[in-house]
Amino acid sequence: MRFRRRARTWGRGIVLACALQLAGCAAAPAWAAQPCVGAPAGVPGWVSVVRIGVAREWIGARFFRAGGSNSHPTLLLLHGFPGAELNLDLAHAVRRAGWNVIVPHYRGAWGTPGNFTWRHAIADAKAVLAWLRTPEAAADYGVDARTLVVAGHSLGGFLALTAAAGDADVRGAVSLAGFNFGAVTAGPGARPGTEQQLAALWQESAQWLSGASGAALAREAVQAGAQWDLRRLAVPLARRPLLLVAARYDQVAPPVLHHERLLQSLRAAHARTVEDVVLDTDHGFIDARTGLAERLVGWLQAKFPGDTHRGGRCGAPTRAQAAELLPQG
Repeated sequence: MRFRRRARTWGRGIVLACALQLAGCAAAPAWAAQPCVGAPAGVPGWVSVVRIGVAREWIGARFFRAGGSNSHPTLLLLHGFPGAELNLDLAHAVRRAGWNVIVPHYRGAWGTPGNFTWRHAIADAKAVLAWLRTPEAAADYGVDARTLVVAGHSLGGFLALTAAAGDADVRGAVSLAGFNFGAVTAGPGARPGTEQQLAALWQESAQWLSGASGAALAREAVQAGAQWDLRRLAVPLARRPLLLVAARYDQVAPPVLHHERLLQSLRAAHARTVEDVVLDTDHGFIDARTGLAERLVGWLQAKFPGDTHRGGRCGAPTRAQAAELLPQG
């Protein structure tokens, strides 16, 4: 009975023994990465951690492998700044719906080495997309690179839309209370003293990130100016399905500035597959998590109905394989 109780937990965390050592756990056990054929449906997936190279450095990421089928569409889920809310509840909900999910930490954030900058975060998102198209991702993690969707919250929403606009093979994008830098640092949203105000606003969060300060991040954003205005990307974004979710009581990314104006630009670009909603909650969707997960999963299923299950079925681990995941002693 003791074995069965523990063995049932294998799908929740395939790297239980190294969950706190992000840098030391690069892949799932070899048996979990082998092609799986002939097992029944409903077999649970697993969670692992991976290291992805970028500019002679690396970023760490959690990978949520969907159960059942050998090859799955995959959602890149990008967290905000500094990343207190990782949206792992959304990751599990999407995984249960038959999608793989990868949640990376940008350079300088939460154990990933290097320095945190906005430009590094933009490049890191692109690096993860590139990794998802590698033979390693297909063979070891069951990634079906034909269906890649990018989603993100706050900063992650900005990164998701930026990455999608620059990558024609990304099938869709989701922004959850996305922060549009250009709307604050350029155009009608800009105010005298913007750089100083942003520096003070971002300093507390910057303390959790390596090599970052509120002043440096504010200077970087102001220097980018209109280049980081998502409205400039309306034409390439309008070519694919989009889900934009705002929070009515958001004081970080107020909908009137970060949501409504982007929608206007997308509609002017003749976007026909944009779904938008404003929820009665705050920036973190703190009291609307269940509904947010349902909306995200429902959107994925509606926009990509034939992509969930491809390839063979993955079997459960043998008794010996499951024992590899249990603490020793």
